[in-house]
Amino acid sequence: MTENTKSNTTNVNSSLIDEIKKLVNETVAYSVNCRYYNEDTFNAIQHKNPKLSVFHLNIRSLNANRLELQTYLDRLTIKFDIISLSEIGRTNIPANAISFRDYDLYYQESKTKCGGTAILIKNNLTVIKERKDLHIERMEYLGIENTWLECKSPTMAKNFIIGVIYKHPSDNISLFNREMEKLSHVISKEDKLCIICGDFNINLLNYTLEQPKAFLDVMVSENYIPYITLPTRITDQTATLIDNIFVHHTSDTIEEEITSGNLLTDITDHLPNFLIYGQHATKFKCERPYTRIYSKENIEKFKQYLKNERNWTKFMEEDDCNNATEEYLKINKEAHDKFFPLKQISIRRSRDKK
Repeated sequence: MTENTKSNTTNVNSSLIDEIKKLVNETVAYSVNCRYYNEDTFNAIQHKNPKLSVFHLNIRSLNANRLELQTYLDRLTIKFDIISLSEIGRTNIPANAISFRDYDLYYQESKTKCGGTAILIKNNLTVIKERKDLHIERMEYLGIENTWLECKSPTMAKNFIIGVIYKHPSDNISLFNREMEKLSHVISKEDKLCIICGDFNINLLNYTLEQPKAFLDVMVSENYIPYITLPTRITDQTATLIDNIFVHHTSDTIEEEITSGNLLTDITDHLPNFLIYGQHATKFKCERPYTRIYSKENIEKFKQYLKNERNWTKFMEEDDCNNATEEYLKINKEAHDKFFPLKQISIRRSRDKK
């Protein structure tokens, strides 16, 4: 990301938050602090007993990108309670979900080559029921897939609702806004925390235009606050905010602290979004940065380690494909952390390191 892009997205972020402040009176609107995180800056956050952690990504086919997603998530220090996915496709969905060993899958596959939604729920949560009453039916003029669950967490007093939506780009925004207005109004009556993730294909950076403004008005009028306020799909020519995580607070959750942002990875052409709910998260306050040194010497040691057959004994003896994949990822991660460890160096020296 160039310096000009950083500057432009920062300005857009401030403008969008200002617009949210105008639309809602709740103090929660002032606490939105969306940022970009790479692996190291995300892992440097001190996560103090979060009540709920949510991850969303437009996966552009779970079958094509499942392994890369798992590899990436394995490198993060927090193991998300909820992994929500949009545009999962329709190929081998249950078979790919088996690889997420600590999660249960709920999904709606797409009737076309693209689209579809899925929620992977970690087994420390209890799924009370599928909320089929909240499901937006896909009609000929309404290109939408969506998945809804009501869940119970041992860290929370009340049940909560989690939903993921994929709105196809060609779908009529006015009709979608009408459906979201009815949906959000129903949920708001239940006095439950509700989190809605998804790829809405509505660019909130264009909030001054009629249809994006109408969508933002609908959501915020029912106190659904967008916690992603920076572009989620960035190309050489464009930067759009079409993926998001909306949160509807209840009277007893509005004071909870939230950390949110976009994760910098190229799994797909969309950036993953995350939200960590109900905790105090602060960065390590240290003037000297951490970095990994990818020198020729370290790279050669890394290669030699992976070439040593003794390090692959358990992998080669494994009969189960899923166990073998986990062992493969474990060996590579341990080798990477061993030969490219995080080192704390001076600010002056960090400018000289690749």
